[in-house]
Amino acid sequence: MPMVSQPIAGRNAVSSAYTSLYSQIVIANGQTVTYNELVCNGLPAVFIYVHQTLGANGCIFTPRFAVQNTAAGVPAWLPYNPGTVCALATPISFSIRSSVAVISAEIQNNTGGNCTFDVVVAASS
Repeated sequence: MPMVSQPIAGRNAVSSAYTSLYSQIVIANGQTVTYNELVCNGLPAVFIYVHQTLGANGCIFTPRFAVQNTAAGVPAWLPYNPGTVCALATPISFSIRSSVAVISAEIQNNTGGNCTFDVVVAASS
């Protein structure tokens, strides 16, 4: 749930909001993991950060977003890009300025061993 504060600037109320998720995840070889969804309605500044801390180079990271749900009530996911190859100890970040409903990340591991990642998804006004 976003945190909201409303200081006053003259006669106008100014509000800001922020929400985020952080996780360290281990992905086994041959596995694709979808990171937790972050609901960010009304928070147009979206940020996704991925940092591979262990494992071989070559995992594929794909940020994804949804602007609406399907008829079944689940997010209609769209990839933000075709996928970025991760390298050990090299952080990757994406900033998206758009009105999306939900953001998430997907990481695919076909490197031959386990890989560990720090992942942050955040949204603010």
